[in-house]
Amino acid sequence: MSQERGSSNRQPDLHPFQGLFQALDATAQANVARAAAVLQNSEDTNWLATLAEAQHNLTYAESDESGGFHNFSYLMALLDNANSNALSIPILDVTMQGTDLVISWTGGGTLQSADSINGPWNDVPNATNPLVIPPLAQAPQQFYRLRQ
Repeated sequence: MSQERGSSNRQPDLHPFQGLFQALDATAQANVARAAAVLQNSEDTNWLATLAEAQHNLTYAESDESGGFHNFSYLMALLDNANSNALSIPILDVTMQGTDLVISWTGGGTLQSADSINGPWNDVPNATNPLVIPPLAQAPQQFYRLRQ
């Protein structure tokens, strides 16, 4: 029995597709889980509907047993939509990096600040995302929110 030259019984290399799928899947999982945690006690039907769509698309994409190889473009579009929906939900984060205060957010909106939780609230001028506030510029007490 002779084998034709150049023929092979090798399976196609699935790794590049699976690697891209797995990377976006991990990112979408993290962002959808974060949005779900933030919206846990929310009654905002618009944001809850956005989250539900993100969760549905994430679950559907992950149900593909090929790990993203079959219908690759469609599954990546589902993951991208899930990730985009999760990131569209406004979430405000405040962290410390050394002595700097770092404020970052997802979704749209205008960053506002106030000296009191009751306001008055003012737009933060020239706010970039993330906003880094060095120690000398930090007020003794300051509150932040996103205005939609």
